[in-house]
Amino acid sequence: LGFIGRDNSGLSVYQPASGVNAGDRLYIPRAISANYRGQIQLSGVGPVQDGGVRILSAGNPLPAPLSVNPADAVSDDGGLSTRLEGVLVRVDNVTVLDVNPDAGPGDRAPINEFVVSGALRVNDYLYLVTPFPVVGAQYQSILGVLEYRNGDFKLEPRSAADLITGPAVVTALSPEQVYLREGQSTTLPQPLVVRLS
Repeated sequence: LGFIGRDNSGLSVYQPASGVNAGDRLYIPRAISANYRGQIQLSGVGPVQDGGVRILSAGNPLPAPLSVNPADAVSDDGGLSTRLEGVLVRVDNVTVLDVNPDAGPGDRAPINEFVVSGALRVNDYLYLVTPFPVVGAQYQSILGVLEYRNGDFKLEPRSAADLITGPAVVTALSPEQVYLREGQSTTLPQPLVVRLS
């Protein structure tokens, strides 16, 4: 069976220290389809060393991300988000709306998540975004694996390369009042500090 289209083309396999790398084409001879807190995943998969997973080839090109509307990626109604669970997706032109959302069931603070346009959560399971964004920060695009975790659909960036920032935003100026003499480049009574995101 080969690739049959974007819907239902992703899969989560829980196997710590699996010996598998991005770009590996796999054969999984046995597994149990399981529902782990709402996330569909294969469990009972043995590691490569025990024959639970066989690597057929390595270094294969990764699939291109599917462009989705962030609002469509969060609905828990059996729609697009459910069909794209485990799939590499991309959201474009989003703004950070919340940097401290409530923890979902089974999660505990600090959750290191932020919420972007469309109420899509960006999680830290695969990669913790550093520096952590501020409210109002803009991203031209964010790529990641769409997954269901702790009661919400979330985007899981894999590395810093998955986050393409937008234009810089001034988030703070300090001190509140400074003076600049004509023809000079130093502010008084102390230097002006500009914080960008």
